[in-house]
Formats: sequence, structure tokens, C-alpha cells
Amino acid sequence: MSTVAGEVVYYDLKSGKRDRILLLARATIAAAGAVTQPLAWADDPGITIVKGGTAGLYLITFPKGTEPSALASVQVVSAAGAVKGGYFAAFDPVAGTGSVQLVDATGTAADPAVGNWFTIALLLSMRKDL
Repeated sequence: MSTVAGEVVYYDLKSGKRDRILLLARATIAAAGAVTQPLAWADDPGITIVKGGTAGLYLITFPKGTEPSALASVQVVSAAGAVKGGYFAAFDPVAGTGSVQLVDATGTAADPAVGNWFTIALLLSMRKDL
């Protein structure tokens, strides 16, 4: 590990205890809030994003991590501005599943317009302690 502040800049994205992997994916919205398939891009073919049963809900599967310490983030791009943000409503890195809820400015669940998109970023542990 680094002994001086700032040395981590020169390290790969890896901890001394566990391998970590950063996965990114982009979902472009088609008619009726459906996700265009295949995904616009994804770092792993095991990532899937599909429309859930309620407004603004998207179900995600991804490669399973080995432990629950993980990070998940979502970023929404909405040119029309109807959808203002999103968050992970559920996230289980060991099972490899999660769901993203998109919302409008009032925090109410909302479907994005056709052509809008969102990205997800997942940081997962892929191996137990060495």
C-alpha cells in the first residue's frame, strides 16, 4: 500500500486484499421506457438492463461479486429534463442483481423519454481475501 499521500494515483484499481473490478454499462431508452438491446455499451456481456414493472424502474443483472462490500452508481442523461436523477433501489453484489429507480424533480418515479439514457458504474470485489 502507499506510504505517502498521493501515491495511489500510480496504482491499478486493486486492493492489497481483494481484486476489484469496475464495470460500466449504458442503457438507451426506446419506446414505452424499454431499453434498446443490445446495450449501447457494457464492459461485460453478463450485464443486462431491462424495464421493470413500474414507472422508471430498471432491473439489472451483472457478474456476481464475492462479497457484499461494493459500490454502485447511476447517472441519467435526459435532454428534455423530465427525469432528473436515479438511485439504486436494490443492490446485491453477491447475487449479481440490482434495480435502478429513475425520478423527476419532485422525486416521483418517472419513465425517461425515448433517446434518453443512463449509465451504471459498479465496483465489485471478485476474489476473497488472499
